Amino acid sequence: RIFCPQAPPIRYNSSSRIMFINEKSLTDDQRQAASEMHGVIDSNGDGAVSQSELSFVLLASGDYLPTGALEASAMVMNNFDADGGGTLSESEFSTFMSFANSAEE
Repeated sequence: RIFCPQAPPIRYNSSSRIMFINEKSLTDDQRQAASEMHGVIDSNGDGAVSQSELSFVLLASGDYLPTGALEASAMVMNNFDADGGGTLSESEFSTFMSFANSAEE
């Protein structure tokens, strides 16, 4: 199950990309789980999670209606796509999971 948190406190760096203020580090087990989850969500195997791949997983979880899954995935992409590439790399996805884990605690 993927938890989609509210946007974290943010500040902007010189390239106007979001920098996270209170990012918690993942444990080795959490980092491994995030890596495995990234691989599962990356259905086309290109090494990056697209908004449509994330939307599909959110919708399949049963926690979101189609519109909600689209909005939630857009929020995740807007807040965690640090390089602005339109997808989440494994590192960006791990940052998202770090924030999601800290929000659940």
